Amino acid sequence: MTLIIGANGQLGWELTQLMPDATALTREELDVTDLNSMRMLIQHEEPEVVINCTAYNAVDDAETNRDEAILLNTLVPAAMAAAARNVDAKFIHFSTDYVFGDGHQDPIDESHVPQPQSAYARSKWAGEQRVMQNHPGAIVMRLTGVYSHRRNNFVKTMVKHALKGTELKVVNDQSISPTWARSIAMTVEDLMEYNLPGGVIHCVSDMGCTWYTFASKIFEILDIEADLHAVSQADWGAAAARPEYSILDNSVLRSLNANEHMTPWDEMLEAFLKEYGEALISELEG
Repeated sequence: MTLIIGANGQLGWELTQLMPDATALTREELDVTDLNSMRMLIQHEEPEVVINCTAYNAVDDAETNRDEAILLNTLVPAAMAAAARNVDAKFIHFSTDYVFGDGHQDPIDESHVPQPQSAYARSKWAGEQRVMQNHPGAIVMRLTGVYSHRRNNFVKTMVKHALKGTELKVVNDQSISPTWARSIAMTVEDLMEYNLPGGVIHCVSDMGCTWYTFASKIFEILDIEADLHAVSQADWGAAAARPEYSILDNSVLRSLNANEHMTPWDEMLEAFLKEYGEALISELEG
């Protein structure tokens, strides 16, 4: 049995659609911050695989809510990994490109050592380390710019404000690999068929772009006239530092021949908007 924890999030929901036989729990059904209850649940269920889709993702808020970020991004996954190991279950956890700092100019593969710059990134990097300490066979998958038709994400935010005629200022000096949650979920499903020894795997769209280029492509595909302007990170003035370049390289996925769902970012975005674009516009206009 597969246990998906955090089933209401973007990735958790996509995984539940692909794995209808899995036991999928939302944050309302399982308070992961109650570490003892979480451990007892995993011990009782004795799953073969535990997939952790919970996280604290408010990058800027983490600068002032550091304790909450550490709890959800470090302590919870560490306890979950230990509980999974105790019942001999595989454990899959998700991290972020933001664990890397500045100084990169080429796609970053799994061999590079993280140098997190923000409270959020430090909590995620600490989570990676604690997970691997508690469950050496765990898989930690680093993701970037995840979007879907659910919850809050960059695509929905851009469309929402563009439809309102709001002036949009988007940074053009930060490069990332925006990735559809479904493509990640499909890759996770494929990897579950492998007898992997554990470790870090990058799982992002191919190529990469700046946030501004990403926004421009959204409006181009949807044929929306947006009041869009490029700004620098310095002008944007976010509370948390972001790396200027954090395009990841899927070297491990390629070595496993498991990179088929990680298409170029613009092709992936076009496939997503072909399926959900009209519904998103209808939802956000209402």
